[in-house]
Amino acid sequence: MKNCLVTLSAAAAFLFSAGPAFAQPADSLVTGAAALGFTLPGGELPAVNLPGIPARARAFQPAANALPENCPNMPVLYVKNGDLYKNGKKLGRNASAYKGACSGDAAWRDSYGRIYKNEAELGSSVQDFEIALYTGDVFWKNSYGRLYRNSAEVGSAQVFIVADWTGDVAWRDPYGRLYKNSEELGASSRFQMASHTGDVVWTDSFGNLYKNREKLGSSNNFFVADRTGDVAWLDGFSNLYLNKTRISSSCQRFELREDGKLLWVDNFGEYHYVDAAGRFIPALDAAAASSRGTVLLLDPRTGKVQPVIQVGGGFIYAATGQFVPAVFNGSGYILQTGQFLPVVGGRSSNPENRLTGKWTGWGEWTYQGSGTRCDVMWLLFDDGKDYLERKDGYFDCGFVGLASEPASWTKKGSQLLDQNGADAGSYENGNVVLKEAYSENVDILTTIKVSGLHLDYSEIWTEKSGRELYVITGRMFTGGK
Repeated sequence: MKNCLVTLSAAAAFLFSAGPAFAQPADSLVTGAAALGFTLPGGELPAVNLPGIPARARAFQPAANALPENCPNMPVLYVKNGDLYKNGKKLGRNASAYKGACSGDAAWRDSYGRIYKNEAELGSSVQDFEIALYTGDVFWKNSYGRLYRNSAEVGSAQVFIVADWTGDVAWRDPYGRLYKNSEELGASSRFQMASHTGDVVWTDSFGNLYKNREKLGSSNNFFVADRTGDVAWLDGFSNLYLNKTRISSSCQRFELREDGKLLWVDNFGEYHYVDAAGRFIPALDAAAASSRGTVLLLDPRTGKVQPVIQVGGGFIYAATGQFVPAVFNGSGYILQTGQFLPVVGGRSSNPENRLTGKWTGWGEWTYQGSGTRCDVMWLLFDDGKDYLERKDGYFDCGFVGLASEPASWTKKGSQLLDQNGADAGSYENGNVVLKEAYSENVDILTTIKVSGLHLDYSEIWTEKSGRELYVITGRMFTGGK
């Protein structure tokens, strides 16, 4: 499916604007998310007022999960008579906005536009500011657009993001150039930052996708795991990638968790998930692998033959459950190192070469000598004792696709008869020939050769005059019913 529904955890939202605005404080005691300056789904966490203002006073009720974990040094900040206090100690006067950090530091602005870190003044004419949650670095921009880290100038920035755990800053200047700290990355149209790792993921105006300075591919559909910095993305052909590894060429929807685990649903409704190292989780044991059916790969270097399960973007070793990214070329797999592992057989529960089950694979669609790759081809059959039924199927070949309509045939010896009792092909020893009419002027000849858990497929469209229109070929695999 060309357009996948993509979801994303709230920890990795896209940057569309600068940081949050800060409310003008009254005499109030502020803790938790309000002290951090966070914006919660229901809006800004309300300040809790001290006794002495009966109309607004209420009991102190800490909000659930308001503080980040492992943050024992988050200061208590409050304003009294215009003075800002941190843990009971006065920091300064005329505070208009403030934020605390797990480092124990506080960043605040006074009503004259001056910016402070704790008691130390950093600058003036401040327009916007952030404090890195775990390093305590204060990032602020003045009314002239100059961006500072504490008291050191960084550059002229339109927008910026701070990585709370590393203290890195990603920012874009008025000319569209993107920087990480002082390093220029390139001309960026959009960008994200992982707050735990400081990785910057961005696209340029040509749709090229980068992680820091490393090019991953071409995509305008990407998401970042906030804790690990891993990137999940789709290319223009709906191939799903995790960082630089192709994970699947068949996707209905996917989700990247903040811990780097990628979950997706393929075109057949099957669920898969992997970690950033490309390992399927949980690992499939040998019994589970056998129940799904396998093919055998030969390692020419060692001479060993290993049973594997074929999945989008590679295969899984049946004995260990380890996922290996690779490209299937019809007769075997090409690893990322360039090594070729040929398919030498199938270890299956299909010794009679029956067609029952769902078959999926890859192929090519050619028209008058020109062709396009079919990244996903699948068919669903029911192969009975005296009948053959094609239940469904679809070939996704990029800019062209083909749906296989349901059809059934009656077996009579090695002959296949259509619903009218007319000759429609043959079926013998795993070799199937189907003769169908697309229209009065176009016939379709389909040849299928089943060998264990894989089949070779050919579909030729021909005009009555004998002129060949389309040739569709492919190899598909199955795990049985």
